[in-house]
Amino acid sequence: MGEIQTKQFMTKSGKKFVVRTALPRDADKVVTFIKTVICEAPYLLTTEAEFKVTSEQQKQLL
Repeated sequence: MGEIQTKQFMTKSGKKFVVRTALPRDADKVVTFIKTVICEAPYLLTTEAEFKVTSEQQKQLL
């Protein structure tokens, strides 16, 4: 996986956020995010029932 250079941004409302490479410690949040996207996007090829990646598997991928 490639590495994203950490960079800070600010929203129009003044809230700061950081974009960076996902790390193994982020595995739970990544899995939760993917499940949320799958649930909210009805035209994806993967369904929620088909997505079986665990946090431990995601940690290994990261």
